[in-house]
Amino acid sequence: MRRPLSIGFATLLALAAALPGCGDPSPQDAAADGDADGGSDDAGGEPVARLDPAVQLLRASMAIRGTHPTLAEFERVAADPDALEALVDEYLQSPEFGETVKDMWSEQLRTRQDITKATALAPAGPLAPWTERFDRINEAVADAPLRMIERIFLEDRPVTEMVTSETILANRVLAAAFDIPWEGGASDDEWIETTWGDGRPTAGLLSHSSLWHRWVTMDTNANRTRANLISSTFLCVDFSSANVPIDGNVDLSDHEAIADAVNNDPACVSCHEPLDPLAAHLSIFKALYRREYTAAFGPSGDGEHPPMFLPERADEWQDTGLRGPGYFGKPSESLEDLGQHIAADPRFADCVARTVYAYLAQMERDAVPSELVAEYRDVLIEAEYRPRALVRRFALSDEYQAENDEGTSARIGLLAARPEQYARTIADLTGFRWLIRHEGVSCSAGVSGCKAIADLSLVDRAGFRAMAGGIDSALVTEPVYSPMPVRSLVVNALANEAAAFVVSRDLGQGPGEGQPLLDLVDASESSEAAIRAQLVPLHLRLYGETVGPGSEAVDLSWALFEAALREKSGAVQEAWIVTLSAMLQDPHLTFY
Repeated sequence: MRRPLSIGFATLLALAAALPGCGDPSPQDAAADGDADGGSDDAGGEPVARLDPAVQLLRASMAIRGTHPTLAEFERVAADPDALEALVDEYLQSPEFGETVKDMWSEQLRTRQDITKATALAPAGPLAPWTERFDRINEAVADAPLRMIERIFLEDRPVTEMVTSETILANRVLAAAFDIPWEGGASDDEWIETTWGDGRPTAGLLSHSSLWHRWVTMDTNANRTRANLISSTFLCVDFSSANVPIDGNVDLSDHEAIADAVNNDPACVSCHEPLDPLAAHLSIFKALYRREYTAAFGPSGDGEHPPMFLPERADEWQDTGLRGPGYFGKPSESLEDLGQHIAADPRFADCVARTVYAYLAQMERDAVPSELVAEYRDVLIEAEYRPRALVRRFALSDEYQAENDEGTSARIGLLAARPEQYARTIADLTGFRWLIRHEGVSCSAGVSGCKAIADLSLVDRAGFRAMAGGIDSALVTEPVYSPMPVRSLVVNALANEAAAFVVSRDLGQGPGEGQPLLDLVDASESSEAAIRAQLVPLHLRLYGETVGPGSEAVDLSWALFEAALREKSGAVQEAWIVTLSAMLQDPHLTFY
């Protein structure tokens, strides 16, 4: 078993100062040195100078899968640059692409939330079997809507199914949480297609209990927050950002005063005229699926399942004096009608195109140029609303793969590896996942000693996702892409652990999974020739750099290994830990 090893950040920076990219403000430009392929811009003008084929492949893989290509894939594109398109098509059918899709739509739906106990369903009643693994309850409930979207993208189904599907995906945990018919096995990892068993109207995500468990509403709010989520997610129309004057004299505790304002005050009417009819569709869902109520599973604690779907409340909007169901002036009687209206709305295609492009290009949705929205919308429509064409277009586009600004006016430069991408890349390269087991955490009143496993890279209550630039879906709702000290600290800690793990696995025959990263050396090998020979595939695998043993890049990496070897009194494994830890933090890996 490897002993824990901590490398001081200042020491590591000093040792790594000579690594390629360190101190270079533009790692992408450094990685792109060499002959560039000539592409053509979309306007049919001068050819666009493209990045080196290996870097194009790396950027395509990061955009689609959030991981680096394998050595075999690098070799394939080196032998035939035209193989890039075929590899992109393969990436679009990989499980890792599904993870990217879930990450993408998580930023819109914000169902992944683990920092507040109020959103957690207690392991009681039907959920009692997960008393010691309550993390699986949170994960199943949070990821269920995202898995529906993941399937649409992986199977290249029409994206309209997001708001029209009659079926859902569920595992046995979700089935227990929301009383869903379950005919699967005993594994928590088995997700099967099923339907709601309570007779609710079916309209894809619009019918999903997980979504309305996350997005609660109060009586005075009357489902308006939920309606705005629908509008902003699927139409890119965010009522909460509307620039209208607010009358602070309305008594928000008085239902009659609210009804009068939203029906008669011109400032209120401007938003509520279209918003309230959307909200009226959602009165059939419980306003707040409370943790305390769920823990007892019935007021008497008799194990009965608390309902999320409340059909008797369908006409509740009449009691509050609000507008009835409708869709921007069109009649709409049911949730199914709402889904069909959204699917047929031209703004839906625009919004899907804008969402995909903004996520992949790491920009605000509102900042995507209108000409690009139109272009990607047309790609989606031409593909009969099948979404893989959008991602393929982006991964192979001139603006994404351009070496410089010449020939394209919308060049997408250096991008930061999101926490999810960096964690997947590290896991893929080294086999290491940053797991922690919590013990003695109270799951609910009267239940103690609960245990859960969490990936510190991908959670917030006991992890570092928001610190590394991600979102926690509650307090931090927008990602950060720019370099910042706290991100460097998280990367440093993860890289240290991953380096120690992979060296122990590859050189010390320690436990682990995945292909060896250090496959040309052993624990007794410290000769310069052998180390340089190992550094060559490392530079390709980690950075997309095709270099030789005597190249300047390998010179610098060898200098780092040699310095670490001296500092560690000739201990080869310790020298590799220092070297790999530095290499895993290099800007060529943390940016792409």
